[in-house]
Amino acid sequence: MIIELLLLLLILAIICVMYSVFITDDINYTHIISAVISGIILMIIGYQFYIGIDFLYDSTVNTYQYNWLGLLFVVGGTIMILYGILQGINVNVKLIGELEGNEIYDPNKKSKDIYNR
Repeated sequence: MIIELLLLLLILAIICVMYSVFITDDINYTHIISAVISGIILMIIGYQFYIGIDFLYDSTVNTYQYNWLGLLFVVGGTIMILYGILQGINVNVKLIGELEGNEIYDPNKKSKDIYNR
């Protein structure tokens, strides 16, 4: 894979990671989809580091393999996929609690004080 395409994938993965970590979408739950997509992209980047990255220098193509960096990207992709799965489980727990009428701990809601009515 050429380095320009790898950098484009890396930028897309960083955008997806930032969106899934900093934004919680309670309507469409796109932060979960973004976490899984970023995990897949990071694993693809790690696999490409295993295969080798092509650099063009003086009209010759040089291929470099960075196995340790590929391993880091694969581990990061696995962590992001697990993060997306855990966010999905959290959403399911909240929705089931709302359907049953139970109060589920939600850090976005303010706590009710029984003394201030």
